[in-house]
Amino acid sequence: MKKLPLNQEYRAAFEKVVGLLKVAQERTLSATESKQLDEHIAICHRYEKQ
Repeated sequence: MKKLPLNQEYRAAFEKVVGLLKVAQERTLSATESKQLDEHIAICHRYEKQ
């Protein structure tokens, strides 16, 4: 398995994704939270493709 990037921006985005997914387990995300989740996932994908 390929190693995940460990720079600060990736880690911050990844932690936010995990946090929002935990919130989503408890309740429906708001539109703003859903948009933030999409943005943070996109950041993670961008780093993972490098």
